[in-house]
Amino acid sequence: MKALIIASIFAISTSFIMKSNVKNNKSDVNNTKWNNYYYKVSSSDSLHTFSVTYQNANDNTTQLSRVRSGYKYQWQQRGKRFLYMSAQCNDEGSSVTVSIYKNGKKIISNSSYGDYVIADVSGEY
Repeated sequence: MKALIIASIFAISTSFIMKSNVKNNKSDVNNTKWNNYYYKVSSSDSLHTFSVTYQNANDNTTQLSRVRSGYKYQWQQRGKRFLYMSAQCNDEGSSVTVSIYKNGKKIISNSSYGDYVIADVSGEY
C-alpha cells in the first residue's frame, strides 16, 4: 500500500513539473519576437567587386568571390547570436563598407579605403 501511495505521489509531482517546464518554455518563445537582419556591402565605386565571408542564418560560413556594391544577405532570428561579415576589395583604389542592420536600423558598420582593402564587423546581436 505504501509503495502505491509513493508511486502515485511521484507520478503526480513528475506530471506537474513537466507541465510547468513546457509552459515556461512556451512563454519564453512567445515573448521573444522575430527580428529582421541583413548584412550589406557598399562602396563609392559600383565597378569594383568584393570577396565576402559571413556567418549565415544556419550558423555556417558562406564565402562569395565577386559581389558588387549593394549586396545584401537577409534573414530572421530570435534572440542574440554571433554575427560576422567581412568584405575584401578585389581591385586597387577602392572603398568598402560592411554593415549589420536589425529591423531596418544600422547597428554596426566598418569601412576601409585603399588597394585590396578589407572591412569587417562582428559581435553578439
